[in-house]
Amino acid sequence: MDENTNLRRAGLVDVDGIVTLESLFPGDRMSERSVRRFVRLMTAGVWVVERFGRVIGALVMTTRGRTHRARIYSLVV
Repeated sequence: MDENTNLRRAGLVDVDGIVTLESLFPGDRMSERSVRRFVRLMTAGVWVVERFGRVIGALVMTTRGRTHRARIYSLVV
């Protein structure tokens, strides 16, 4: 990554950018409602990569309880 690219935890401000990326897929994609839910969920990790202020990638992963296991729910670039 360079100085114009940033990896960070997603917030509600990123929902539209994530939904835009998800819409590029013809089939299995998350709705705006689902993205909002994951961003707020304590057992989910939502990360975005942004370049020049625009979301260009997103990762949604879920965890269960106190385990060290995680499931990648969505990865879109």
